[in-house]
Amino acid sequence: MESGSYVELYYFTNQGISEAEEVATTPSDGTYVWKTQEDGTHSLVKASSAKRGLKSDPLPDDRLTWEQFFEATPCMIRFMVRYQWPQDHIDMFGKFWLNIQSHPWRTSTDPFAKKALLSYQAKQRRIWHYSIGTPCGFSLAEIEEEVLKRTRDELAHSSFNAELSRMQAINNANMAHQSRPNSVANPLTAGTKRPRAPTTTLPGDPSDSLDKRPRFRPSSPSRAFLPATPLTDGTPPPVLSVCPVCLSREKHKIVECNASLTWDKQFETICKCFNKLLTRADDRAVCAKWQRDGGCKDKHTPIHMCSGCSASSHGASLCPRAQKAPTTHSL
Repeated sequence: MESGSYVELYYFTNQGISEAEEVATTPSDGTYVWKTQEDGTHSLVKASSAKRGLKSDPLPDDRLTWEQFFEATPCMIRFMVRYQWPQDHIDMFGKFWLNIQSHPWRTSTDPFAKKALLSYQAKQRRIWHYSIGTPCGFSLAEIEEEVLKRTRDELAHSSFNAELSRMQAINNANMAHQSRPNSVANPLTAGTKRPRAPTTTLPGDPSDSLDKRPRFRPSSPSRAFLPATPLTDGTPPPVLSVCPVCLSREKHKIVECNASLTWDKQFETICKCFNKLLTRADDRAVCAKWQRDGGCKDKHTPIHMCSGCSASSHGASLCPRAQKAPTTHSL
């Protein structure tokens, strides 16, 4: 502080002040003072060798809570006055921190907007200290809104990439689990067959004739269990869900759909399927559960967007660009 160098705000929070060790300010003679060691014990050391420090590394400014930020800023202003910083610098920091605390984003519901204020404060204050005495010096009093918006976008992009990496890791783990055999053969019983208990069929037993009847084996499971035509009782076939990529309800492999146009050839698609994950063209993650009829209740709002039109109010199942479900008329 005496030299005007950059100091983390954490040193001026209540927690940082309580963790700081006492400073020995005695002349360089043979005086000894008590010093707390890392293991909690005390030992005598020369006063000239005693240093100020914390029990743990200080938190960076962008990782402080808003409560710690409100604690640190007025405390640091008092230290600036004590160490006789230039008055214009003190006034500049006072206005800078006041603008941060009273900015409209301070009460925003967007978590990236509130975090961007602390990140902006940390970066700009460090840059200001590095630019002192150079032709690139500037004032921190007024907030650069464009720089603040870029900071928010960078935080959002980093969060999207982290979410995408997490989803890919989960998907890879699931695929590895599915590739494992369902059961492990016992080497002691491998190659042996358990003898079947003998059965006795009496003459005229109905089971005797049932065993000799030919069994029905469908040639295709899809034809046997998913009829393409209405059932005999008049029940229509099930309505397929909307594809989050092409917005079609026709039967196709949704997890592998990479169509460039929507089902009606009217719009360009904005999402794609990559390794069974739904992403945008710039590889940012999109919530696949949000596209379904039931929506998604997980708390990751930034990736809750429609994969068909980018709207945040609905998913692909309710998108106006999606193929409409066929109407059924009961007779």
